[in-house]
Amino acid sequence: MLSPKHAVSLICMHPYIYIIGGVQIHKQTSDCERYDILNQEIVKIKPFNYPTFGHSVESFANGKYMVKCGGLASGEEITN
Repeated sequence: MLSPKHAVSLICMHPYIYIIGGVQIHKQTSDCERYDILNQEIVKIKPFNYPTFGHSVESFANGKYMVKCGGLASGEEITN
């Protein structure tokens, strides 16, 4: 990763691994990074519209599309 963070979502869409969202220094982030497995290079790509953590990411149409689902945004609390 280009910057340390946790609670990210990862998705492999060969030849890339996408690292999406998460928490970075006590703050949610909308950052997205793409790791090229073959060339072992990582780059920052266009962020999602809203910062979240604890979300899931899925791909469909043979990896043509990616969608982020759920998660918590800034100011939201986890409840039972």
